[in-house]
Order: sequence, then C-alpha cells, then structure tokens
Amino acid sequence: MLLNSKPVLCRTSLTTVDYIAARNNAVWGQASLSHPCGCECPVATNRAFLCGGKLADSHDWFLR
Repeated sequence: MLLNSKPVLCRTSLTTVDYIAARNNAVWGQASLSHPCGCECPVATNRAFLCGGKLADSHDWFLR
C-alpha cells in the first residue's frame, strides 16, 4: 500500500539487467508506475521501465 496518493516523481536510469529483474519480480496490479504517455508498468524495487514497448532510459516516471 502506498502511503502518499499524490504522484511522486521518480527519475531512474535503466539497464537491460535492471529491466529483466524488474520484469521477473514485479507483480501487476500492486505498485505500478505510470508515465505521461499513458503506459503503466509493474514495479520491482521502485523501478519500472516500459514505454511504448521500448526500454526507457532516464525517463521521468510517476509513482502512484
């Protein structure tokens, strides 16, 4: 459960290893990140990283 319902800016840099770990450990429908493009992504350890089907590097993600 997230304690703060307001969007929190989360800036991150992604590597392929980070993405694979996030994909393998994430649980859909729990914590998720939404990007201004409208994508929603699973989160593992406060990282997530698909936008338009592409790996995103140094994207601004919004924790919700």
